[in-house]
Amino acid sequence: MFVAKHKQHNEETKKKISDRLSKHPYGVGIYDLKDNLIKNFKNNVQLAEHLNISKVTVVAIRSMAPQASNI
Repeated sequence: MFVAKHKQHNEETKKKISDRLSKHPYGVGIYDLKDNLIKNFKNNVQLAEHLNISKVTVVAIRSMAPQASNI
């Protein structure tokens, strides 16, 4: 009987998979009351780790999107 070994993804492949599955492709951030960006994070998990809280506690009010230029 043949038993297949499970392939381990390398770090580059893991990053590509993570980026494609991301709900917030531009990241999430912490803002002050005047809507100024304080710090940006790749995803909710990194934000939760920074704040030392559970990742299920983090709610994205808005995600980081590229700013439209005023041309």
